[in-house]
Amino acid sequence: MGLPVELNLRGKKVLIVGGGEVAERKLDKILEFGPLSVRVVAPVLSSRIREKSPEVEVVQREFRPHDVKEADIVFVATDDPDLNRKVAETAKKKGALVNVADSPELCDFFLQAYVRKGNLTISVSTGGVAPGFAGALKDMIESHQPLDRLSEALDAFAKVRRKVIEGEFKEKKAILSILAKEYMGSTGCGLSRYVYLIGLSHKTAPLPVREEALRALKEISEELEERVLLSTCNRVELYFCGGDLVEVLLRLPDLLKEHLYFKAGKEVLKHLALVTSGCDSLALGEVQIAHQVRKAYEYARAAGRVGKVLSRLFESGFKASKEIRSRTGIQDASVSIPYLAVQLARRRAPLMTPERTGVVGTGDMAELILKNLGFKGVRTFGRNSERLRVLEERYGAVPVPLSRLEEALGSLKALFVAASSPEPILTKDMVTRALRGGRLFVVDVSVPRNVEEGVGELKGVECIFTDDLREVAEENARRKEERLHEAEEIAEQEAEEFWGWYESLEVEDTVKEFFKRLEGVPPKKLLRRAALKLKERKELVHAFRELFGL
Repeated sequence: MGLPVELNLRGKKVLIVGGGEVAERKLDKILEFGPLSVRVVAPVLSSRIREKSPEVEVVQREFRPHDVKEADIVFVATDDPDLNRKVAETAKKKGALVNVADSPELCDFFLQAYVRKGNLTISVSTGGVAPGFAGALKDMIESHQPLDRLSEALDAFAKVRRKVIEGEFKEKKAILSILAKEYMGSTGCGLSRYVYLIGLSHKTAPLPVREEALRALKEISEELEERVLLSTCNRVELYFCGGDLVEVLLRLPDLLKEHLYFKAGKEVLKHLALVTSGCDSLALGEVQIAHQVRKAYEYARAAGRVGKVLSRLFESGFKASKEIRSRTGIQDASVSIPYLAVQLARRRAPLMTPERTGVVGTGDMAELILKNLGFKGVRTFGRNSERLRVLEERYGAVPVPLSRLEEALGSLKALFVAASSPEPILTKDMVTRALRGGRLFVVDVSVPRNVEEGVGELKGVECIFTDDLREVAEENARRKEERLHEAEEIAEQEAEEFWGWYESLEVEDTVKEFFKRLEGVPPKKLLRRAALKLKERKELVHAFRELFGL
C-alpha cells in the first residue's frame, strides 16, 4: 500500500500507452483534472479515443522508447504484460511516475475510486489489489451518505477555517478539529452538539492578560444558555454547551487568542478533574481550588445556566477529583497561593511581626493568609464589619476599617492584599504619603489586582503579584510530579465514562421525541412517512433494513 495523496495534474504532461476500454476510462478521468497535455499511443485505438482529438494528441502506432521523453506521468493499459513492463521500466528511468493496469507491483501510484460533490472528494483504494471492490464501495458511500449536505457543510466550514487561520489563535489545530466535527454533526453524521472549554491560566498568560480575559469571557458568557465561568487568581475558564462556538471564538479580543487553550468533548472533563484536584494549579495539590470550582458551579446553577450536560460534567469532575486526592495524596502537605505568599514574605521580610503585618480583605483568600501566618494580632482591613468580627474570633485578628488603611501603612513591614475590588485599593500616591522613607513588603493575590502597578517602583517598597510566586511553587511541584501520572489516568477513566453517557444523549433525545410523536400520530402513518423518506434519503435504507430485520 502507498501513501494516499491527491495528484495535481495542472502543468503536467501525461502519456497513455494503450487504446482499449481501460485506456478510455483512464483518459476520461485524467481530462477532468486539467493536465497541460495528454498523448495516447497505441497501434489500435477505440473510436472514443480517436474522437478526443485534437484535445488529445492521438498517435496510432507501436510504442517507442522516446515517447516517454517529456512525460511527467505515464499510464500503461495494454493487454501485453511484457510490453507493460518495458514501458514502465523505460518511463521510470526518465523520472516519470507510472501506473500500470492490473500490475500493482509496477505502479508508483494507484487511481482511486472516488465520489465528488463540490469541493468534497471521498476516495477509496485497495492498493491495486481489487479495483472493482473499491468501485463497489464507492457506490455504496454515494448511496448511503448525505453528500449534498456534507458538501454544503464543507463549504461553510472552509469559510470559518479561513477566519481561524487568519486569527491569532495559539491552538488552531485543536479548534479546527472540533469545528470540523461540529459541522459534520450538522449533517446528521455525528453529534449535533458538543461541550467546550476555553480558558487562560498562569501557564499560558500573564496576569494582565488574565484580567482582560475575565472581563471578555464574563461578557460572552451572559449570552450563553448553558455555561459555567470559573475565575481564580491563576485561571479564567468558560465551560459551555451548545451555542455558536464560532461566534464565541471570533468575539474574543486579539490579545487573548495567542494565550488561549481550548478543549472539547471528553477532554473537557479530564481537564476539569485535574483542575479541581489541584493538579493543574500553580501550587500543585492545593485544596482551595476545589472550593472555588464548586462555588462557580453553584453560582451558575442558581442563575439557571446549568442544564443536564454541565450538571453531569461537573458532578463527574468532582467525583474524579475526590478519587484523585484519595488515591494519589496529591494534597498531602499541599500548598495554596496564600501559603506561598506567606512563605515568600517570611523570606523577604524577616522582621515581620503580628503588629507590623496587615491583611486587606475579609474573604476566603484573606482568611487563608491569616491561617498560614499562624499568629494573633495581625491588623485586618475591610469594609464588612461582620466578617472582620469572624476573623477576629477565629484568628485573633485586629479589625480595622478599610478607610484607615493609609493611616496604618507607615507602621507596617508586610501587607497582604486579598480583596475583590474592581479598582486598586492600594495606590502609589497613598503609599508615598504614608511611608515617608520607610520600607514595606506587599503581596497582592487578588484578581484583578488591587495594588496599583506603580507601587513597586517606589523606593523601599517591594511588590509581589501572584505570577511572582512561581519560583516557590516550582519547588513544591517537583516533589509531587510522580503523582500526576496516576491522577491523569483517573481523570481519563472518568472522562471516558462521561463521554459514553454524553454520546447516548443523542439517542435518548431521539427516542423520547419518537414516543412523543406516537402520542399524536398513529404508528402506521408515522411508519408510512418514514418509508416515503427512504426515496429521498437513500443513505437511510441500510439502517431501515437493520432496524426492521429486512
